[in-house]
Amino acid sequence: MRVAISGCAFASPFGSDFDTFWQGLCQGPMPVATWHSEPNFPGLGCRLAALPGADHQEAPGERTLALSIDLGRQALASAGLIQAPRGTGLALGSAWMEGDILGVPPRPPGRSLLPAIASTLGLTGPITGTPIACASSNYALAWAYDRLRAGDCQYMLAGGVDVAGPMAIGGYLYLDVMTDTVPRPFAVNQDGFLLSEGGAFFLLEPLEQARAAGRRVWGEIVGTGTGHDASHPTRTAPDGRGLAFAMRRALQEAGLSPDAIDYLNAHSPGTAANDAGEAAAIHAVFGSYRVPVSSTKGSHGHAQGGANALEALACLLALRHQVAPPTLHVDQVAEALGLDVIVVPRPMVLQHVLSLASCMGGANAAVIFARGDKWG
Repeated sequence: MRVAISGCAFASPFGSDFDTFWQGLCQGPMPVATWHSEPNFPGLGCRLAALPGADHQEAPGERTLALSIDLGRQALASAGLIQAPRGTGLALGSAWMEGDILGVPPRPPGRSLLPAIASTLGLTGPITGTPIACASSNYALAWAYDRLRAGDCQYMLAGGVDVAGPMAIGGYLYLDVMTDTVPRPFAVNQDGFLLSEGGAFFLLEPLEQARAAGRRVWGEIVGTGTGHDASHPTRTAPDGRGLAFAMRRALQEAGLSPDAIDYLNAHSPGTAANDAGEAAAIHAVFGSYRVPVSSTKGSHGHAQGGANALEALACLLALRHQVAPPTLHVDQVAEALGLDVIVVPRPMVLQHVLSLASCMGGANAAVIFARGDKWG
C-alpha cells in the first residue's frame, strides 16, 4: 500500500504560514528571544526560538495539549474534513508529553494528554505516544505508516510538538549543549543548539483513497526505519551504527538504493559529537555517493520532539519547490566530516528525500518522503 500525506498543519517560530516558513528556512533570520521563568525558577533562562505569542508562565503540559488539538483540527481541515472520519488514529511524538511539570501541580484526573487529544478530536482508531526524545516525531510517523499498511485504520493523524519548559531547559543547561548565539550545524565553529518550540501534524491515508476523494497529496511516505546505538546515555555513537541501521531499513522498505536519495535532511542540531556520528552513518550507508545534506535546525532551531515534524514539513516543501533548503549560519563547513553540506538554497531535481533523527539515549529514526502529485 502507498501512503499519502493529504493534510498538514504546523506551528513554528516563524509562525504558521507555509510561504513564510519556507522563506525562513532558506533565508532566515531566526527569530530569537530570551526565555526566563521568574519568579518560579530564579536564574533559569536561555536564548530560545519561541512560538509567536507564547506564554511561558503557562504549564508546558497544557501548552502541549492545546497546541496538539489545534494542529490536529487544522490538519483535518486542510484535507477538507470537518471532523475526523470514524476509526482515525493518532501518533503523537513529544519528548516531554505532559512530563515537564516541575513546580506545576499535577494534571487533574482524566486530563492525560493522549486521551484528551483523542476525545476532543473524535479519534476512535489506534493511538500511541512516542516520547523518544529528539526522535519522537519520526517514530510517530513510522508507527502511523505501519498502522495504515497493516490495515488497522484508513486515516492517521501523526506528527509531534514540544514547547520549552523548566525541566528541559535545566537539563540542557546542565549538559552545556546550548549555544549563546545561533546554531551552526556542520560548521567549524559550532557551539551547541538553539532550543525552539513548535511542531506539525500530518494526515496520512492510503494514496488511492486520497486520490479518489480529490484531496491534495502533499507527498508520500515510502519507507521508515529505526535503530539504536546502545552506546551512551547522552551522546550518539561515534560510528553512527544505530542511525546507519535505521537508514538501511528505510531504504529496504522503500525499495530504493542509496543513490536514489536526492537530498538528506540531517538531524544535526549544532553539536560536534552529533555531527561526527551522523557523518559516519551517512558515509557507511552512502559510500562514495555524496548525497547533498543540510540541517534546517539552523533555521527553526531544535524543537525537541517536535523537531522531526518541522523537518518533515521542510522535506515536503523542498519536494514542492524543487529546492534543497540550506544550513544557515555556516561560515566554514567542517571539511573533516566529508559531507556535501548545502549552505545556500540549491535548486535541483528532487524525487526522494530522507529525514534523519537521533536523540539522547541513542534512538534513531529515518523517514523517506516522495514527491506528491497534486500541489495546489
